[in-house]
Amino acid sequence: IYASIPSRRNGLGSAITFGNSIVPINPITGAVGQPIPAGSEPANLSITSNGQYIYTALDGPGAVGRLDVASKTFGGVFSLSNEAPFKGARFASDMQVAPGAVDTLAVSRTSDKLSLSHMSVAIYDNGTQRSQTTEKQFQLPWETNNVIEYGSSASTIYGLSLGSSIQDFHRM
Repeated sequence: IYASIPSRRNGLGSAITFGNSIVPINPITGAVGQPIPAGSEPANLSITSNGQYIYTALDGPGAVGRLDVASKTFGGVFSLSNEAPFKGARFASDMQVAPGAVDTLAVSRTSDKLSLSHMSVAIYDNGTQRSQTTEKQFQLPWETNNVIEYGSSASTIYGLSLGSSIQDFHRM
């Protein structure tokens, strides 16, 4: 089992142990392994179907990085902030690795600038965003997909809108 540990301080003002790292945890004993430095404010995790990589949202810079599980090295960081500046930094609300792939990642993106924070779903191949996203100029709350999951193949992603009064299910 792996856990992402951000650097944010606890309520008492003291730093969190192993901050800004990914930590392996033995599922049988509960023993915590050696932390792996992972960049600024690691959050959501998504593992490839073959267990080779674990993708990690980095909430500090609005990016995603990748842990090579075998070598325990972190790298392959790419930005989610490549849209128009007025929309602000992008962050990963949810993300899923495509079935049978190690380099294709779907990301439900949020923004820190607009009141409607869930903006779009984009797909990244080796850290490069595909041109087509679900983004619209002005999304309505029921058009967002802040929870995503691939179907049985990489050709279909399902999205769920949570956090608004209308909770819709979409097929992308």
